[in-house]
Amino acid sequence: MKTNLEDPASEVTIFVVLALGDYARIVSDSPVYADFVGGDIMATSLSQETAPARQPVPADIIFFGVLMILSGVMDTYIIIANPEYGLPVFGMKLTGPAGWFFKFLSPVLHFASGYGAILGRRWAYPLFMFYSLYGLASATVSRIVLPPPHRIRTIFIMILLGFMAYLYYRRNAFRN
Repeated sequence: MKTNLEDPASEVTIFVVLALGDYARIVSDSPVYADFVGGDIMATSLSQETAPARQPVPADIIFFGVLMILSGVMDTYIIIANPEYGLPVFGMKLTGPAGWFFKFLSPVLHFASGYGAILGRRWAYPLFMFYSLYGLASATVSRIVLPPPHRIRTIFIMILLGFMAYLYYRRNAFRN
């Protein structure tokens, strides 16, 4: 059965749906409706309710979010430029679908936590902390299991610990 918007029945249906929505808004604002439901007009009025105000996001948290997004861009570029590279995960270089999953997990989590940080979302803080704990544990195990040199891995661990400490200190900034 085809729907034809020029059909008179369709026009009536669309008008009724739109009119009922407007009628519900008008009725919910009326004093008669408030008396009928046994409440105050201001308490039942949809137009009088206010949404909680968003808090401004501090500049350091926005900067952190931008850094995370840039890190996600760099991760994506490295994956595309070197598809044969096996990312060490807990000292193992995974190949196949598992290797691709862990390779793409990094930019996805970087983008998500960066987006959340820029908007000051509450969920961005635990996401970053859990991802950081995973990265810290993986880098530490890789440092123990894999042969040297470990310069980059050690620097990564130190920087990550610094970021985690700073964000723990600023955790209340993620409040929207």
